[in-house]
Amino acid sequence: LEALQAWHQRLREQMLAGLHEARELFRRTANDSRLCPIELTVLSRKLDAAFADKPGKLEVLRLPPGVDVSQSTLLLTRRQQWQLCSADGQRVLYSRPDLPGLLGWCLLNGFLTGHTELQLPGKELALDSVDSLCRSMAWLANKPDPQDQILAQPAQLEKAQLIVNLEQDATAGLKLRKGDNDADMLQFGDRRLNLVSELTLLLRNTWGETMVSHFSGPQALAKLLLHLVPQLPRDNSLSQRLYIHCFASQLGEPLARQLLALLLTARQKLAEGPWTLCAGQAKWVFWWQSGSLHWQELHDPLAFYAQLSAAKLAQQHPATDSHVPPPVYSNGLCGLVQLFFLSDSDGYQLFVSNEQNQVSYYHYPAMDKASLVSLISRFYAQKTQTSGDSVFNLPQYYELMDNNGQWQLTPLTAELLETEH
Repeated sequence: LEALQAWHQRLREQMLAGLHEARELFRRTANDSRLCPIELTVLSRKLDAAFADKPGKLEVLRLPPGVDVSQSTLLLTRRQQWQLCSADGQRVLYSRPDLPGLLGWCLLNGFLTGHTELQLPGKELALDSVDSLCRSMAWLANKPDPQDQILAQPAQLEKAQLIVNLEQDATAGLKLRKGDNDADMLQFGDRRLNLVSELTLLLRNTWGETMVSHFSGPQALAKLLLHLVPQLPRDNSLSQRLYIHCFASQLGEPLARQLLALLLTARQKLAEGPWTLCAGQAKWVFWWQSGSLHWQELHDPLAFYAQLSAAKLAQQHPATDSHVPPPVYSNGLCGLVQLFFLSDSDGYQLFVSNEQNQVSYYHYPAMDKASLVSLISRFYAQKTQTSGDSVFNLPQYYELMDNNGQWQLTPLTAELLETEH
């Protein structure tokens, strides 16, 4: 495994060096170069999806041709973290704090297949549960190869799996009564128990990246909603993209049903204003502000709404929220720079959403759009070259159109720029 990781790292360094050379060439010869900034962005994004380190992202090793790493036996142990060990248990090959992330890494990289025997010497989990988890995660082994037109758009949720109460189970030991299957799983019984004690989210985006996020404790559900709701599809396809696997020893099916229903309605409820959710003894409130989702535990409703109203009034400046077209905030993605062009009679309005989803506004009168995109791309290419930043992504570009209040958002492609030019 060490040799394969070293091979992957050498390949990553070579690809990164090649990208930096391409950026430097584009910066120096942008006016004469045949390399379009949009094409450079797509190339950057391919390398970003393949090699960039991101929080929660499962690394996919780029292996030498013809290498088969499938294992007949895998030994899993749990000490401070879940560990993949050598057959004798003496060497740790890979470790993660969560078991789904460990198994997901093994599936993505071909170590774990349908013919692999799992060994679990400890008593932390039943082997049947681990086998069931592996079968449900088999979809990770089919790695997509996104096309250029997909990479020209923001990464979106393609498929997700939510694993509930795998190692911590709030339903264990409950004494059930008739009708409990129809009860509220977030305020169960006379003691109003929240039966969601642990959540692990496996998410694959349209760029082919796989992310793992783990949440546990009394606020696990709130943290999941804060993380997942901004990434939910804006159509009605969530039930086809999300699979919930509940390991609760009791009430597993109704708990999974309620969680799916909660996620299906979350975006709609938040579109109507601040949304309160009761879980156990706590009451949480979620709300959108400047394109970001926020939450807090609600102890004093009157004080909270007074605070929220004051914040909204403070934002009503003509150069901020009231001036920003709705798609700028609704399509903003943390960690990426996005630029939205809106044509007007004097040139172009440009809205820039930075890595923190903070929006700034500029106006460029009578400037050719292709030249402006070239200038911006040269700036970011030079910025990453001089700073030594290893992040692959360059900005994303979009065209905004207002059709009598009906906004349309289109990725700005090389073809569109050539047509306008």
